[in-house]
Amino acid sequence: MKLSDKNLEESVVQLKELVRRDPMLDCPLDKEFLVKFIRARKYDVESAFQTLKRYYEIRTLYREDFADFYPTRLKATLNSGIFMVLKHRDPYGRKILLFKTDIWDVSKYTVNEVFLTSLLLGEEMILSPRTQENGTVMIHDLSHLGLSHARQFNMRQIKKFIAVLQGAFPAKFKTIHVINQPYIHNVLLAISQPFLSKKFLSRIILHGRNTSKMQEFMPPEILPTSVGGHLNENEAVDSDFMNRLFDKDDYYRDLLRYGYRG
Repeated sequence: MKLSDKNLEESVVQLKELVRRDPMLDCPLDKEFLVKFIRARKYDVESAFQTLKRYYEIRTLYREDFADFYPTRLKATLNSGIFMVLKHRDPYGRKILLFKTDIWDVSKYTVNEVFLTSLLLGEEMILSPRTQENGTVMIHDLSHLGLSHARQFNMRQIKKFIAVLQGAFPAKFKTIHVINQPYIHNVLLAISQPFLSKKFLSRIILHGRNTSKMQEFMPPEILPTSVGGHLNENEAVDSDFMNRLFDKDDYYRDLLRYGYRG
């Protein structure tokens, strides 16, 4: 057994014990579920446990918002093209999620549906051990972000998003590349900034309309043309990933029964 494998097995046992000691917390205890938290926190079991607790605290606090957290309920948003999971990883082996506001029609898709869709894609991404170790990268293409979008982001929604991104989700968020951002994005970022850590802010890279700058961080051969790459969308998207996700409706429905008791 490799040392890393041994450390992982020991960490799973330790994390299970911490969960069992919490009489109010009901969560899956299988290895596949727990390793997401352990690897996200670099094998620090106590830190993994704190993330696990926050993961379920958020789902308890916003229980109604998470009621639709499964693929068939979010099928329209998943199929809309608002999000794309890219087929190819970046040079550091990180999985890439692309968010496109020009496709987001607020009359069809609520802000909570968009939030849950991004989170569901994130959940599926981090089932991969390679992604657990290497992390994820997000590209936000904010073309045509306007007042109709901005009005969706009240303080409750902003705080929910930030809480999930900072300490309540078992993923290594490495970088958020923001391109084609209009002035309204600066307003939203200014509102959010007091709630964001310096570490998280340092991982946000603003490119403006110069999409060619993306090539400083990842080769154009893995990116769609809309963000400065060489691929059309059909070539860039990970269609196998989406097919797997739609086949796992029962898995995500089952996860909804867990959380804090009472």
